[in-house]
Amino acid sequence: MLDLLSDFLDTQTTVEEKNCVLAADRVLQRADVEFEHVIEELLSVQQELDAGAALSEILDVYRVNLLTLLDLHTVVVDETIPIQLLTDLVNGLLDIDNIENPQALSDLADEEARPVERLAVMLSQVTTHSADQLMHAIVDVSETFFRRLKEVNQVVLHEDDDEELHLTRERIHAFRKFDIYIASIGSAIAHVPNMLRGHAKPGMTFELYAKLIDGMQPILSMPGKQIARELFAAALISSDGFGNPGETVKAHLEQFIPDLKLISEVMVEVRQLMMGYSK
Repeated sequence: MLDLLSDFLDTQTTVEEKNCVLAADRVLQRADVEFEHVIEELLSVQQELDAGAALSEILDVYRVNLLTLLDLHTVVVDETIPIQLLTDLVNGLLDIDNIENPQALSDLADEEARPVERLAVMLSQVTTHSADQLMHAIVDVSETFFRRLKEVNQVVLHEDDDEELHLTRERIHAFRKFDIYIASIGSAIAHVPNMLRGHAKPGMTFELYAKLIDGMQPILSMPGKQIARELFAAALISSDGFGNPGETVKAHLEQFIPDLKLISEVMVEVRQLMMGYSK
């Protein structure tokens, strides 16, 4: 697909504009966004369309997907900004997602500063744009964004074993990705973030996390959707559920839920979470 796109852009844009589109493509690939089939379809019918219209539709695909990724990070921007700046913002957020201590970037900004200013300072450290330039592009950012950074930072990462340290970071990354997904569907995880802010850390057994959750709020008092979210999140950070959270939750449900109807309801939700989270 990329070769076809590159050939098309050679005939329709300047070298600079082409590089902007290809940069956006790389960022969407990095974020595991599935969009190639839409571009392929547009390229396959571009001869039937006005060339300018085809190019406009292709640019819209990249812009919409980049804006969606910003939305998942609870960041709102001026939608008229150039696609290159949009790409740089998303790439910067992905960099923040993957650094070992994202809170250290946040600490560079004044705690009393507006959220937009704090994020602009952070992004100025991982992009080529100044904080002032970024503040003109960013309209709003939720406090949820900064809460996630603190939760990750408060997890103790002092294991002596390099392999264990690597696994711990992978579990944190998986949990953050799931937390962002849950926020994107208008929901939230209530108890696992509180555990991570306390004495719990990634890498303990799923059963222990489930018992901690049950101690915070009896599992049987929760709606099925909430049970599924909490236990799925617990599985992602656990030693035995990280690789297969859905099966891990299923294997332990009868231990905490005696009602077969509720077990069935929770598993339906877990399967939906699995599909949404893995996209």
